[in-house]
Amino acid sequence: MVGAEGLELRDGVEIILRDGARAFADGCIELLGDPPRREALGRAAREVVAGRYDRRQIVALVKDEIAGRPSG
Repeated sequence: MVGAEGLELRDGVEIILRDGARAFADGCIELLGDPPRREALGRAAREVVAGRYDRRQIVALVKDEIAGRPSG
């Protein structure tokens, strides 16, 4: 799960987190066999990423931090 550290995504909602190669492979196989779940997970992840990790928002947060302004 090291690859997802720092991301504010929820296991089973926007991302599938698994420890170890076998568990990761099993998670991939589960998603490959369940298109509706895979599509829902992808949509949810895209929504979170677009809202939380948009470049403009990140730049604004960094500028606010540098200027000493509270982010909001």
